[in-house]
Amino acid sequence: KYIDGDAMYCMSCLTSAATGSGASSTSSFTNKYGTPTTKCAYPGCSNKIASSGDTNCCVTHSNKCLNCRKYIDGDAMYCMSCLTSAASKKSSNNVSGSSGKSAKNKCSYKQGGKEVCSSPRASGSNFCSYHTQYLNDAYDSLFGH
Repeated sequence: KYIDGDAMYCMSCLTSAATGSGASSTSSFTNKYGTPTTKCAYPGCSNKIASSGDTNCCVTHSNKCLNCRKYIDGDAMYCMSCLTSAASKKSSNNVSGSSGKSAKNKCSYKQGGKEVCSSPRASGSNFCSYHTQYLNDAYDSLFGH
């Protein structure tokens, strides 16, 4: 069968493998939005939800967090863990009165766990002005601010 370019197995094969392996399949299921038999929330889709991450959709109808690569809802760019972490770092910088002249004065934006931006940090942020705005837009799209 044809499958997504980032997938290794189709959902039918994954489901067959999961039902044949018994208890070990449930222990590897870490998605807190359902069980291994929960159907994708995307209208008309009958696939099972992604086995990990923070989504109620299948891997076809989900995105991956641009920072940590966990499965997330299809309309999101970052998972809540990464957004919360970024917000707490920004908050702690503002509280500490950091002048922005630390030994590491470059943007802390990460993809796949690696820092990918070498631009200077924006004032009062761990990120450059571009990534600060990018994360703020992501937050606003999630919470409607």
